Amino acid sequence: MDRLFRANSLEVFSISPSELRRSRLSISLERQASIGNGLLVIAGSALGVFEATRMLGIGLGIFMGMGLIFSGVTSFCGWYGIFARMPWNRR
Repeated sequence: MDRLFRANSLEVFSISPSELRRSRLSISLERQASIGNGLLVIAGSALGVFEATRMLGIGLGIFMGMGLIFSGVTSFCGWYGIFARMPWNRR
């Protein structure tokens, strides 16, 4: 794994494809859920800027905020179930 991060080294070119596949770093489900929440909040804020879709943006922001509160109170996050089924998380 250290060979992947060494700068100015020719050893990087001698790594086999199977070693690269095994060394792929995955993002934890918690981080993936945070990224998904952040993207939807940003999308809702962007929609809230425009007059025609203002209510959709406000509604999306409220929905995401309520989901985060629910997740904090109950320790259940629906994003985990969604992201766990994604193809990049299957092993």
